[in-house]
Amino acid sequence: MLRNEIQAIIKEVTGKDAKVEHPIEAVFGDYSTNVAMKENLNPNEVAEKLKQNPLFEKVEVKGGFINFFVSKEYLQKQVKDVLTQKDKFGDLDIGKEKIQVEFISANPTGPLTLGNGRGGFCGDVLANVLAKVGYEVEREYYINDRGGQITKLGHSVIGDDEAVYKGEYIAELAKKIKGKDAEKVGEKSAQYILEKMIKPTVKQMGIKYDNWFSEKDLYKKKQVEKALDELKKQELSYKKEDALWFSSTKFGDDKD
Repeated sequence: MLRNEIQAIIKEVTGKDAKVEHPIEAVFGDYSTNVAMKENLNPNEVAEKLKQNPLFEKVEVKGGFINFFVSKEYLQKQVKDVLTQKDKFGDLDIGKEKIQVEFISANPTGPLTLGNGRGGFCGDVLANVLAKVGYEVEREYYINDRGGQITKLGHSVIGDDEAVYKGEYIAELAKKIKGKDAEKVGEKSAQYILEKMIKPTVKQMGIKYDNWFSEKDLYKKKQVEKALDELKKQELSYKKEDALWFSSTKFGDDKD
């Protein structure tokens, strides 16, 4: 917010759009701009005009850069706004669209890892930032509950020659889920892992998802077939080398 305000003041004085950044060292001020060098302006003349603004306690020129020190009075006045607006302080209205942030989305074949934790916090913070600037944000966890990894999980729980996953949680699942069909055992195990291991961990992390999306639903509702049919209808797919290719070169990609 303050950066935008300083940019507006500079434009009012110089008629130019300015890039405003934090200096590398605090001794050079709270903010700095190279607008004088970039626009071939006299930095001292620009600085003299900017000094008249009560927002600044001091304005200095160093090596062509104009450095700003924000006045303590200005900062103290912001405390009242912070206390009044509370969580709404700093809200912006620059995001006009709906946006979905899909994060973590680890396969339900085992407990979440430390790496998943990093992705979880990064995704949640990104969603918070986007919401803060006005986007209508949806947080989604995509559940990969279909495919080869689920069958491998089933074999692991059954404990046959095709077992892949190991650990205490597999031994725990083997006590709870019985059967000989690897796919069905895998599906039941994945559901248990999701509900008893993944979701409680996510809750402990303080993350609240708007949508837990099951990959199986894509196939139950025939969404995959509909998408492929639509690509074919619009001549955006073709068959080659026993595979179905997406014509991404039509959109600037270097190969399909």
